[in-house]
Amino acid sequence: SELVAGKYKLTIFNILVVLVKEVNIDVDESRKTIAVDLSEMQRGTYLYRLQDSIGRTIKTKRVVLIQS
Repeated sequence: SELVAGKYKLTIFNILVVLVKEVNIDVDESRKTIAVDLSEMQRGTYLYRLQDSIGRTIKTKRVVLIQS
């Protein structure tokens, strides 16, 4: 998505809303693909949240891992 340059935090939760992983991301261009290694996580449904540097939620989505 179109993001303003800056620092962001990507947080991944399991379906019970327990924190699984947290990644800090520096965006230096408006279009950026964020790759996160999820290979250590088990198959299942997770939620991810992208927040800006002051804690505002930019996006919350569901992701389903079908292979680990």
